[in-house]
Amino acid sequence: MIVRQWMSSKFVLLPIETSLVDALRFLNSKGIALVGVLRHGHIAGAVTRSEIYEMLETGDPMTLLSRKTLACVVPPTATIVYADDPVDRAARYIAERGLPAVPVMQKDEMVGIITPPDLCRALCEIMGSRSPEASMVMTLTTPRGSDLLTEIGRRCEGLSLQALIAYPTITREWQVMLRMKGEAPKQATVPTLPATELAKSA
Repeated sequence: MIVRQWMSSKFVLLPIETSLVDALRFLNSKGIALVGVLRHGHIAGAVTRSEIYEMLETGDPMTLLSRKTLACVVPPTATIVYADDPVDRAARYIAERGLPAVPVMQKDEMVGIITPPDLCRALCEIMGSRSPEASMVMTLTTPRGSDLLTEIGRRCEGLSLQALIAYPTITREWQVMLRMKGEAPKQATVPTLPATELAKSA
């Protein structure tokens, strides 16, 4: 999955010289929570309304009078992704750097933003949780040295695989979560629960 599929193309831009008070007034008037910031005509990052409020509340008493600008909020260098990047790149930036959003670029032009809720929707789609046909969930663990596809096929014999996600654990095994359609075979060696039951037990 690529960023283009999950980004929001609705955004606004303000120059970095905009005062915090004016930026906040603009965001409130438009009913939006985030704005892209331009530095010398190039994207410098994204700033949320809550970040501006925090700066105004925790800043020195002269903040309002000193006309501090968006330059006080955005980082020195911009964190960006490109529209054709995989979504996990944006997720890594947001998780590691605590960003509220990442600007999305197409060549030298900003074409959107991607946020944590966007990434959550992407994860739901990857796992097939939005599909009513994926009626069962199975989780299996297998050694890293095993043939993962063969093991999945053996465990899921007779079922229609709808979605899967696999990742390495700290013990160097493969953890695999699968969503399937059909009835679990009696000889299955891994417990299988209906998706609704799994949610109740989580």
